[in-house]
Amino acid sequence: MKRIEETSFILSGAVKEVREMLPSRITAIYLSNNRVLNVKTENFNLKVNCENQNPLLYLSENLFEKTKHNFNDALSAYAKGMRITDIEQIGNDRIVKLTLTKELFIVIELIPNRFNILLVENDVIKNLYSYKKNKDGELILKPGVKYSPKTREKGFMESLSAKERESAEEMHFQEEDIKNVKEYFLLTDDKRFYILFCENKNLQTLDSSKSPSHLIEKAFAFSIQEARDKNEASKSHSIENKISNLKKKIDALKDEDSLSAEAEDLREMAETLKANIYRADKEKEFASVFNEKKILKFNIPKGVSLSEYLKILFEEYKKTKNLSSQNAEIKKTLQKEIIKLEERLTTESEEERKKEIRDEETTGRVFTTPNGFKVLSGRSAQENDELTVRIAKKDDIFFHAREAKGSHVILRTAGGTPLKEDILFAASIAAYYSAGKHSKLVSVSYIEKRFVVKRRNSPKGEVVMLKEKTLFVKPLSGRESK
Repeated sequence: MKRIEETSFILSGAVKEVREMLPSRITAIYLSNNRVLNVKTENFNLKVNCENQNPLLYLSENLFEKTKHNFNDALSAYAKGMRITDIEQIGNDRIVKLTLTKELFIVIELIPNRFNILLVENDVIKNLYSYKKNKDGELILKPGVKYSPKTREKGFMESLSAKERESAEEMHFQEEDIKNVKEYFLLTDDKRFYILFCENKNLQTLDSSKSPSHLIEKAFAFSIQEARDKNEASKSHSIENKISNLKKKIDALKDEDSLSAEAEDLREMAETLKANIYRADKEKEFASVFNEKKILKFNIPKGVSLSEYLKILFEEYKKTKNLSSQNAEIKKTLQKEIIKLEERLTTESEEERKKEIRDEETTGRVFTTPNGFKVLSGRSAQENDELTVRIAKKDDIFFHAREAKGSHVILRTAGGTPLKEDILFAASIAAYYSAGKHSKLVSVSYIEKRFVVKRRNSPKGEVVMLKEKTLFVKPLSGRESK
């Protein structure tokens, strides 16, 4: 999955968010099976992604389920029921200290390849969950050892990432401008997600928020959705890649005509040298035995006798002639394989289409737009989930009445481009099948399905739009086409 760039700037923003809600008593603290530290308190929920390559701390509406883990008992015994009285980012590094009492702390080192959760009492490590090991595979930090954080001795501006420095230079931001930022931006390129203090002309802006935690959650959800979409397309894409590679192999083979011509040239050279072998030690040019008007030149390598060279020519002739036959057989074999794969690809496409038709026939209401595009509308939370999460393709368009309960409406694009009247038709259906159906005009949000994600453990029918467009439409029931 696409990573979120983790920086000390993002961490400082999340720390500020948490600090505003302190003090707060811990009611549950545990690791879930996806390596996330979940901290439930009276005032907020906190998640710490413990994945070694993408460690992040952020506030969250929903926590993951508790799982069996050796460290959970230690966490619960140490911190459950305690109040978090303060949170501090140590230096300009990605190290956070949660203060429970004057003597008790939870220290989290959010550094790739150096991730640690440390339970500290009177500056001594009581227990830990750690990735940090030496060359022999032994933990570097151990219980009973005095904890002294090794921070990078860098100023604030020096601690910024390359993308953060680039953005600061572009916008002429100074240290105080960045520290006092009121809005954060979620951006992306082909490789990563970035949460910055301003937009960047070299990156695509996905969203903005006053909360960095909100954007981190969106980035995770977006990354999961991208992985699902990629997996959906992987079967057909894999077959298409195999076909493409086989065609490249065929193109790389020399064609039969050129090989046959090359073989005949070698035979002509060999037969001509054979006929003139008695004077080839003195002369280097002879008329071809096949065409007297054609003069052949012979450049015999030094140290190679005439008889050896003649043998080489005949062997090259036989090899080239055989290669022509072999290539013809190889081409036939590859072409047969391509035909099988193309048939398989057709079958996959037909099965996928049949499945789409079955899904459309059994899930939700079905309508047809003025230009022949299908529109699907969920009749329940269960159907809404089915339509949006399982049935809709990434290029389909999702509609939902803005800030109102209602049906998930999907405009199937099928590779085409719906016109304005198709968009308005689908939006009016979303307006009609919503809590606002009796209003004269209803605000409807819409966006390509690739920007709609479902958070793990969220209720049925609940999704998040990472981007959205809005329009006001009159609610219309449409006319079902089934």
